[in-house]
Amino acid sequence: MFQGSFETIDADAGEYALRTTGAGGGGTPTTVAIDQTGDNNQVQIADGQVITIAEPNASRATSVFANGKLAAPAAGADIAVTADLSTGTWDISCTIAILGTTVANNETDNVKFKIGASVVATPTICVPGTTGSPSPTNWKCRVNLGAPTPVSLEVGGAAATAGSIYVADIVCTKWENP
Repeated sequence: MFQGSFETIDADAGEYALRTTGAGGGGTPTTVAIDQTGDNNQVQIADGQVITIAEPNASRATSVFANGKLAAPAAGADIAVTADLSTGTWDISCTIAILGTTVANNETDNVKFKIGASVVATPTICVPGTTGSPSPTNWKCRVNLGAPTPVSLEVGGAAATAGSIYVADIVCTKWENP
C-alpha cells in the first residue's frame, strides 16, 4: 500500500493527509483519522484499513546499582556489592577512587572486581604519592551470567592505609528486546 519512508509526527485527534516520501519524491496523499480514544498504536486510514504503529527494535533496559564508601578498609572488604543480577548479558560500568591524605603507594591497583566469589579482574588505579588518586578510575566490562549472581568491588590483597577512603559505584545494565 505505502512505499518509501514516512516522517514522524506528533498529532492530536483529527484528520490529516499522509504523503509518502518514496524514491520519486512525491507519493500519493492518503487521509488518515487519528482517534485517541481507541488503541493509540493504530491509525485508521480513510479506506477502512488500519495500520499498526510499532517501535522498531525497541529495547528495554534493566539496571542495578550499588555504591559504597569505606574508610581505611581491611584487605578483602567489600566496597560495593550489587543484588543478584539475573541470567544473561550485562554491561557493567564501575567508578573507583582511592582518596585521602595518607594514602600509601601499595594502594595502586588495590581493588578487585568479582563475579560471585571469583575475582575476575583488577581495574587499573593509579595512586601517586600520598594524596590519593587524583581522579576516579572508570572501568567497564561485559559479562554473561549463567545463573543469578552479584558483582562486587573489594579491597585487594593490601589493607588500606589509615586515613584512606575507598569509594566505588557499580552500574549494571541488561538490554532486552521485547
